[in-house]
Amino acid sequence: MLRVRYSPQHPPLVTLCVSALLERGLAACVPDNSLQDSLLSVQKTESGSEEVFTDIAAAKLLCTLSSKTRLLYPAAAPAPSFADASETACIDTMLSLATSLQVSSLSPKQLGSLSSHLQLRTFLCGFHLSLADLAVYTQLRRHANNEQQGGAPPQGWKDKFVHVSRWYAFIHGQPQISNVVAVALRKAGANAKGAEASKNEGKKREGRANSSGASSPPSADKRAAAAQASYEGKLEGAVQGKVVTRFPPEPSGYLHIGHAKAALLNSYFAQKYNGKMLFR
Repeated sequence: MLRVRYSPQHPPLVTLCVSALLERGLAACVPDNSLQDSLLSVQKTESGSEEVFTDIAAAKLLCTLSSKTRLLYPAAAPAPSFADASETACIDTMLSLATSLQVSSLSPKQLGSLSSHLQLRTFLCGFHLSLADLAVYTQLRRHANNEQQGGAPPQGWKDKFVHVSRWYAFIHGQPQISNVVAVALRKAGANAKGAEASKNEGKKREGRANSSGASSPPSADKRAAAAQASYEGKLEGAVQGKVVTRFPPEPSGYLHIGHAKAALLNSYFAQKYNGKMLFR
């Protein structure tokens, strides 16, 4: 059995569609949270090592597993005919379009061109379902962002791009395809919301930590700087090098807290203005 591991946040929709059309027991697609990007890890045999594939490349590989799915990509046949090669060329062109839709927005020009192509066609290439239909359908469904309505074609397509809407509705009406895409997109959305919630919670914790840090007692350096600022300008007329402070003795012979403070202030001003302090 061929085994495919993929990130649930980046589901390989084309590969999942092909897997759903395969006979049971030929391939297994397994979500793996340890994978973070859209690349897939494919293990061709139980004892073999894993290889990295893109969604389209993995889907082509799955097409070789059964005569049923070889129709999806005629080049997967053991001995493709000239007609198979011609249809494969059309499919590859549409796969390039689907790939471009992964990294760009869907423009009216693209939909208009696609609608013209489908004017006299039931399928994008040839006379049966192919990888081209699966790839373009899944990308259009992503861009439509209409999962709350079951992924149905947007109303605007029915008015402006009637052939795209007709073709999309036909592919969407195949339950094996539509259901597997719906499940994958729903799980991807749930994972994305969970990741966003975790990120926001982390920011909140960081904010609380910063707030608690801001309310903690200031360091000794900060306290010294604050004290220095509070005494700026307190000794009017002071000249650098000429300040002399004097601390007379206490008649009682005891040094009270007030006297200690006065001694420290005298010492502070003497040092600040490079003067001297007389202490008896």
